[in-house]
Amino acid sequence: MADAKRSARAVRAAARAAERNAKAEAWRAVVDVHFGYLRTGYGFRVTQVDASSFWETRVVYETATTAVYVDESVEFDRVEVSLIRLVNGAIPTYPIFVTPETAMHEFLLDDLLAVRAPHLLPQLHAMAGLGDEQIQACLVFLARALDAYAADILQGDFTIFATLEERVKQQLREHPQEITVWVAEGTPPEHVAQLVEEARQSAPAQPVVVRTYRHGRATRRKRTADSAGSSC
Repeated sequence: MADAKRSARAVRAAARAAERNAKAEAWRAVVDVHFGYLRTGYGFRVTQVDASSFWETRVVYETATTAVYVDESVEFDRVEVSLIRLVNGAIPTYPIFVTPETAMHEFLLDDLLAVRAPHLLPQLHAMAGLGDEQIQACLVFLARALDAYAADILQGDFTIFATLEERVKQQLREHPQEITVWVAEGTPPEHVAQLVEEARQSAPAQPVVVRTYRHGRATRRKRTADSAGSSC
């Protein structure tokens, strides 16, 4: 009986892995129709396709200096493009909390457009959603914008990152990041206090906010500090 259960679990795990791989490769094919010029024109190569997270499916393009993420984001109901400066030849971990001392190496394309092409932001904001037509329209828009306004970054010149970092940090000064602790309605106060204390210990400088939900109702994760302030 135990062997049969293990075998059944293995079959299910293999099926889930195959499904994730198929989803990742499908996203890669859709993305590369529009972003393939990164390979042919800028010397990038696809280094990763990943659908292991429920919240996003990602294609990663890389050179020796720069990485580009193209994400189908379920969490934020949009297609996102991120620009990353490699550190010692590797993609750095994105900081959970950004402080004045934090060196930032990753920005959304939205941040760059806010500086170099703010007239495009209304169109960008109007393209939210993950329907097939919305995805295609957004990929076309983002691919063209990346080529038009980020050529220096794609070639390894990150001079503009200092401006983008200051912009993001100014937004965070105006709208500080916070830790949100979700608890079910009716959770004993002493348990809530314990959760809050644990959250504070993980990041003492960040304010902690408690929010409640009803049993049986799904809650959707939300960005506590949106560095871009925009959506596609």
